[in-house]
Amino acid sequence: MKTLFTSFTLFLLLVQLSLSQVTLSPGKQELDVHPGRMTTFQTHMMNRESEPAHVRVFMQDLDITEDGSPFPADSSFERGFTDWVTLEPSEFTLDPFQSQYVTGTINVPRDAEGSYYCFFKMDLGQQRDKQGVNTEGEFVIGSQAATFVFITTRGRNVKSIITSDTLLIYPYGKNTNVQNINVFNDNPWEVIIPIHNDGNTHSVLQGNISVWSASGVRIGQEQLQAGGGYVLPGRTRNFKATGNGPLRDGNYLLTLNLHRNDGHSINDRMPFSIVDGEVNQYDSNDDIDNIINSSVQRFSFSKPFTDRKFVPGQNLIMPINIHNLSTDTLTLEPMLLEWSIDRLGNLVFATNKKISDRSANLWIMNDLHDVILSPKQASTYKLSYSIPDDTLKGNYYSAIAFIPADRDSAIVYNFLSTRTYMILFESSIPGVSKIDVSNISIHSLPDEQQGCEIKMEVNNIGEKHCYIEGKISIEEEIDPEIYQPLGSDDSFGGKDELILPNTTRAFAVNVSNITSGNYRMLLTISYDSDEENYFEVKKFTL
Repeated sequence: MKTLFTSFTLFLLLVQLSLSQVTLSPGKQELDVHPGRMTTFQTHMMNRESEPAHVRVFMQDLDITEDGSPFPADSSFERGFTDWVTLEPSEFTLDPFQSQYVTGTINVPRDAEGSYYCFFKMDLGQQRDKQGVNTEGEFVIGSQAATFVFITTRGRNVKSIITSDTLLIYPYGKNTNVQNINVFNDNPWEVIIPIHNDGNTHSVLQGNISVWSASGVRIGQEQLQAGGGYVLPGRTRNFKATGNGPLRDGNYLLTLNLHRNDGHSINDRMPFSIVDGEVNQYDSNDDIDNIINSSVQRFSFSKPFTDRKFVPGQNLIMPINIHNLSTDTLTLEPMLLEWSIDRLGNLVFATNKKISDRSANLWIMNDLHDVILSPKQASTYKLSYSIPDDTLKGNYYSAIAFIPADRDSAIVYNFLSTRTYMILFESSIPGVSKIDVSNISIHSLPDEQQGCEIKMEVNNIGEKHCYIEGKISIEEEIDPEIYQPLGSDDSFGGKDELILPNTTRAFAVNVSNITSGNYRMLLTISYDSDEENYFEVKKFTL
């Protein structure tokens, strides 16, 4: 019999107020524990000023609004766990520039299931006389810092159940449906999509929306914003996107793409129309039905993204397995494509122009022919490649799309990403990926957000594609040329963030909970197991 193992994840996300003379670290901790067992964590507290600080630490249940603002929960909140935690020490005095560890002990009940949440709070007391002795036994709250504490059990009955709700779309800043004709015009617009979690554990989501006209033209593709993307169990979180482009009276389709931290994806199609400036959702008409039918993928590849090694002068056969998902016979027309990845990480396709100096499409020997798929059946399409007998170093790229013959090809072309088989060739003559970072800029966020936005361009100047994973650490200058780490690291990129040779990716990272002062940023990017990481230090002032 298998022993059930429950995994507890404790996230401590730093929320530091500007008045706090004591900082908390690390910003995140992850713990695993068996059911009914005890585990501990430690939080490091540092007095950054020349005055002593009287500190009291405690736990408090929390909840989060639909817009992501945390607030203290009342006693009826079913997902709090303050009663499971003891802190030692819970009250003490920190001398100037001294530090102290606080140990939290968590006793988790055997029947705990799913996710639970708390604030880890710190109050600073200010003594009322010069000797630091309070004869009345009281202290006045001087400042406060806190962390969010997320505990998650993992087991057979633990899951998040994510669903999307009614689409809300407005002229930017209006947040209300209005009646004026063509009220959107060419002005910015805002989308709000409430996401429900009907499960018992939280989920972390990120993704984007695309807005399409009835003629199949993509008006815009925008990233969804929701802070860290947390959706708590039994709660709703508003995911928002702001876009530009003409939203005049007419019929539209919004496609939703969300990726969960457990690897699952959520996709939805939301048709809407604008009539006399008013948004009407889920209207059924020929235009909407046409674009929905054209956007639906009726077949799949067993492996839509292939990496294949080759030797110059070699002939290769590339089998492509295609499965008909529908109950109709499908006729698919193949079409060679050039492809690349733009600055925002989106796939870019082209048919008649060369967008990469590393295209392998000219190596294809055989003529393209239609594919006929019987209902619910699979077939194998074969491409023949004749590799030139040249000095080919690094990576080369090829792609072939399959267009349903009974659909409007002009509309289908705009949904190529789900119908295209992409091939990455790797030469036996090794190439290298080489990362360079340029145009780093750091700007303050609005005062209420207490942070900064770091923008940069990551360039691959090598002959080989790579996947990048970046990390930003922020340190505050507490004395001339003496720096102290603040909170946890901020990450960007990931194992699916591909950068092709001779291309550039733009990244923007929001760093929260820092205020005015002198800082330095430590930037580390991992991009190739055979190469050293990219590392850069940049000083800045907010």
